[in-house]
Amino acid sequence: MDHENAGSPESSSMWNEAANVYRKRGLVIVVGAGVSVASGFPTWAQLLRRLAERCIGSAGAELVEELEKIGFSYPAIAGIIRSNWHSDSGFLEVVREELYRDFPFFRGLLVLQKREFVDFVKQENSTLRAVAALCAARSADGKFVPNPLIHALVNFNLDAVLREYSENRYDVRLLRTIERASATASSSRINTYYIHGFLQFDDQKIGAPDAEADTIVFTEGEYYDFFGKPFGMFSYTLLHLLREHPCLFIGLSMIDENLRRLLHYSGSERVRSYEAEGLSHDEACSESLRHFAVLCHTSSEAVDQAIERSLADLSVRVTWLNKFEELPDRLGQIYSSSGATWDDVY
Repeated sequence: MDHENAGSPESSSMWNEAANVYRKRGLVIVVGAGVSVASGFPTWAQLLRRLAERCIGSAGAELVEELEKIGFSYPAIAGIIRSNWHSDSGFLEVVREELYRDFPFFRGLLVLQKREFVDFVKQENSTLRAVAALCAARSADGKFVPNPLIHALVNFNLDAVLREYSENRYDVRLLRTIERASATASSSRINTYYIHGFLQFDDQKIGAPDAEADTIVFTEGEYYDFFGKPFGMFSYTLLHLLREHPCLFIGLSMIDENLRRLLHYSGSERVRSYEAEGLSHDEACSESLRHFAVLCHTSSEAVDQAIERSLADLSVRVTWLNKFEELPDRLGQIYSSSGATWDDVY
């Protein structure tokens, strides 16, 4: 399929709908690995290959590829890699080292590299830059403040770049990091939930208990424990956000089984409620469509349509892009729909 124009009527209509929802109700932003890759971070598959080489040896990357071909999930492969680590401690630091290996500011001091760091993200990662801009607003006196139309941010990544870029770009803490149950939410910032954990790169913050998580959700067993707790913080937090607010998913493939399960639970509850109010099943499903996923077109129209149908069953509509370089303009369109000026924050 030749997707020459991301501005096709169907594509523009869905982006316009996202802008309307943002203007009237606000959004929760949910981000994944696609937001960090341009800053020098590996995809999950690449990170697993790196870790396998550290924990297993030179044949580790090949083993990961073979396990992928057989059909092992990434968390299952992570568990196999973790079981080959030589001790009960130190694995978290190995993950940090391989996660940040190609990031030029790893183990640096942001207090001394602030301008270089902000310029790096601006030049190299327009996706992360745009997500951060969507979280910012200008007050009447010209100061940067949290965007009141962004109700929360959910981050499936381990890295701290989005948080640190936002703070250093706008010279104010717009985001409140919540990486554990003991972290309290804030009424004056955008609460940012790190689902898998949170690892710092600034040398002054690495290992600080008040600056990062001391555990991560990475292996298959950790996923089972994490998502198997219906009253665990992140399960009920995510379900609450999915129920209360429309969400915009950015940088996620939308194939994670745990995320899809929570979307199913939330969407199914809404459908049943609408049916109890007298709507037909089709009408209830239509009314329950409330979230948006930013995805790039595949090379096949049939595949695109299959993705749309699959996500519609989870109450998610697709806002298509031809390439992620188009994202800043699209998010700018959403942001400007409220009357604010995108260039003030981007």
